[in-house]
Amino acid sequence: MEYTTIWSGSAVRAALTVKMRGQTAGAVQFVVADNDKCTFWLPKSALKWKDSQYQLAFWFTKTPYLKGLFDRYATHYKA
Repeated sequence: MEYTTIWSGSAVRAALTVKMRGQTAGAVQFVVADNDKCTFWLPKSALKWKDSQYQLAFWFTKTPYLKGLFDRYATHYKA
């Protein structure tokens, strides 16, 4: 599996490094690079592929679990 990044946010950008674990017709499963026990699914409609990275759609609301993963494992940048 190859590492990639999921970017989220606008005022504060969060970059979560992940590996794609699997996919279905409507969703993609990822595993956090820093902790292979942390997996999550995202709908394909909420992901945009650009320059070998994913951008999480602005309208997508993170679950508390996903928000916790971004808070703990993502690198944050002030835009």
